[in-house]
Amino acid sequence: MAAKDNDDQKPDDQDAEISLDLSQTAIKKMIAEAREKGYITYDQLNQALPPDQVSSEQIEDVMSMLSEMGINIIEAEDVEEEE
Repeated sequence: MAAKDNDDQKPDDQDAEISLDLSQTAIKKMIAEAREKGYITYDQLNQALPPDQVSSEQIEDVMSMLSEMGINIIEAEDVEEEE
């Protein structure tokens, strides 16, 4: 019976891996765009890292990484004022 329980969890693990892969792709795209501009908005960050799919620790890690890369995280209103 224990082996069956483990088999039942494999599809969930695969779904999690697929979700993580999609998330990593979104993060890479987000970082590339942010590097060009030198900043990213909180809205863009939330689109790439939906809080219901990504843990707060993962979001904080990405925010730290962006900061280390010299990419500022700003409010959307600040972008409109600069343009």
